[in-house]
Order: sequence, then structure tokens, then C-alpha cells
Amino acid sequence: MKKSIAFASLLACVLFPVVGAADTIRITGLTAAVYDADLGCSTPGLVSRIAVKVGARVEKGDVLLEFEKTSEELEVQRRKLIWEDKTQLVAAKQSLETITKDTVATRNLYESSRSVRLDELDRKELELMLSEAQVKQAQMIEAREEIEYNMAVEQQKRRQVTAPAPGVVIEIHVETGEYAQQQQPLVRLVNTDKCHLTCNAVAELSYRFELGQKLTIECDSPDGPKKVEGEVIFISPMVDSASGLKEIRLEFENADGAISPGVRGVVTLE
Repeated sequence: MKKSIAFASLLACVLFPVVGAADTIRITGLTAAVYDADLGCSTPGLVSRIAVKVGARVEKGDVLLEFEKTSEELEVQRRKLIWEDKTQLVAAKQSLETITKDTVATRNLYESSRSVRLDELDRKELELMLSEAQVKQAQMIEAREEIEYNMAVEQQKRRQVTAPAPGVVIEIHVETGEYAQQQQPLVRLVNTDKCHLTCNAVAELSYRFELGQKLTIECDSPDGPKKVEGEVIFISPMVDSASGLKEIRLEFENADGAISPGVRGVVTLE
């Protein structure tokens, strides 16, 4: 689609390259939305629910469609139960507390009256070290279980397609019950709040454009020609060998939706 737009833009510039007075340059191009994406999913699956309709305006993070995910939901529940079970850690901490008190008491007796043997104190010290190690092991197991739970949650999220940005759904390529392949285009989402005009200038005139330059763009609209201010964001470093033209791209605001992407636009250089 983007290639076809670029080709149409190039053709338009060939048909309408430069008009006007000797010191005025008018170059025609085509407009397009800055954000225009076909969304897919990283895993294949059976489409179980389509949450939006064509024409729906969505916000970032909104669910667009879901795959069958019963096994993933059960795995999340299982991992959550395992992670929330603190029995092993609580038992290890209680054991450490008891052994610590016993070891401290034995050490005090040995140091004050030698009423216990040194090997008995050594045995208590070793039990304390082992108990401390068991607490650390239980803490590591709990941390691993939390990671595994979060991984299960992320795997479940992969069973749905969400909007990566606000926009309007303009195409849905699948039906409920259809099996979708990995990275297959599922939903086309477009945000027209920002658009760009792609045009092509002959190499000899491209020097008149500069990055960051503010220029007036006149676009077709239902209410007649509409003028907006655009900023040059891209100047191709290469000249097309077949046409002798360089691609120029300008970006402009379109929050009011007055300009429909795909219409013709003319940029004027005084």
C-alpha cells in the first residue's frame, strides 16, 4: 500500500512538477496518515472475539480482538496459586527464628560458664547457617515463582491484539472462528491527527527545501481547498535514476480531521 502511494505521488509530481512565476515553486504530492498500520499477533490462534467494529475510535491499550486462550488463563491461575503460597518461606523463617534463639542461648552459656561443650556450640552454629541458607533458598524460589507468574500473564496477553496508539479502525481482516497465522494482518488502525505530504522535486530545485522548514500546503477537502502549515521532515539524499526526482516529505497537524489522507496536496515555495 505504501509503495502504491509513493508511486502515485511520484506520478502526480511528474504530471504537475512546477507551475507559477519564475521565483515560485508549486509541487504536487499525496497526503497520508503518519500512523497507518496493519496489526497482527506474534502467535497463531483461533479468533474467539472481535471487540471493535470498523469505524470505531480506540485509545492506546484497548483490546481489538482476542484469540482462544483457555489454557493460558488456567496457567495464569496455576502460577498465581503457586506464587501466593508462602508456606515454605514462612516455615523457613520461623525455623530460623527458633534456631537463632537457641544458638544465642548456647553461645552465652559457653562464653559465661562453659556449661556446654564447644562441639555442641559448633553444631548449633552450623544449624543456624543451614537455616539461614534455607530462608534464602525459599526467597529465591518465591522470586522465581513471581517471574513465572508474570511470564504466564504476558503469554496470556499475547492472545489478544491491543491498540498500540489511539486511532480509528478502518479494516478488520478476519472473522470470529477463523484461524489466524502468526503476524497475519488482522486489524488496520489509522490515526489522522498527524499527516504527511510526500512529493517529488527535480534535483535542481530540491536545494530550496531544508529540514525543519515551514511551508504552506494546500490540500483538497470537502469544503474546498484548505491551507495548513507543514514542516519538512525528510529530504531524500538520493535522486531517482529513472525520473531524476528527489523525495520530499512534510508533516502537518490534522487534529480536526479536515483533511482526509490520500487527497492531493500542493506545497508552495516563494
